[in-house]
Amino acid sequence: MSRNLAADLREPDDFISDPLQDAWTPELVLERMVEAFEILPHISGTVGPGRFTTTWPAVFRDLSMLVGELFSDPGKDPEPPPIRPRPPTADEVARAEEALCWPALYLADMPKAADALNVWAACKASGRSIRKTMEDRCRRATARAQMTELKQKAKRRRIAAGVAAWANAEIAKAAGDQARVDQVKAEAHDRLRDELEKADLIVVRLITPEEAMPGIVMSKDSLDWQRYRAAEQIVARLARHHSGSGASPSSLSTQILSIS
Repeated sequence: MSRNLAADLREPDDFISDPLQDAWTPELVLERMVEAFEILPHISGTVGPGRFTTTWPAVFRDLSMLVGELFSDPGKDPEPPPIRPRPPTADEVARAEEALCWPALYLADMPKAADALNVWAACKASGRSIRKTMEDRCRRATARAQMTELKQKAKRRRIAAGVAAWANAEIAKAAGDQARVDQVKAEAHDRLRDELEKADLIVVRLITPEEAMPGIVMSKDSLDWQRYRAAEQIVARLARHHSGSGASPSSLSTQILSIS
């Protein structure tokens, strides 16, 4: 997601009680994230009660876009995430809003871990294969890398064609003056090098999938490590906020600010 989601949030100063929660653990964070992504379609405006769409914060719109990316294939209609059998309650919506803000609020300095947590939770909530999702992402990144290379080669050809057209015109003007022809050829060589250097195309550089789509190419094992690392970090930062604010762990929540 290109937006700096942390800019849409501020540190919590209002709290939502959760009587069932006594302490934060990585497993509880992961469970809450899955629950939140199950509820997200209802509160993002794609399905469910319309009352949740009027003041929808950018952080949730971006998460909805992530879900849309995960459930779409080029050339096919998007595959909608499964719908919960009943609309969420107000308490469930509040819990979902709280959890969906955690990656943006507490993992702003760990973007890969935040992405892994969001992708894992979205897949778990929908029943979509995590391995297939990561393979699909890798294929998209590989295709983008290949397209970037093709664009580089096409630009090199355009530059070379422009220099060749200039050189041919000058040679035609030389009217058999071999000295002038040799001069034009030397100038053409220099022009081509200068133009390619200016365009950073002296060499067509191999673009890796990781470079083409930074941060999203991961193996299933890497995603599992990153998402658990993210959950541990959220626990640590929730505990840090608790120790500094005097609020109980069971009452900690984030307050979301919508931006126009």
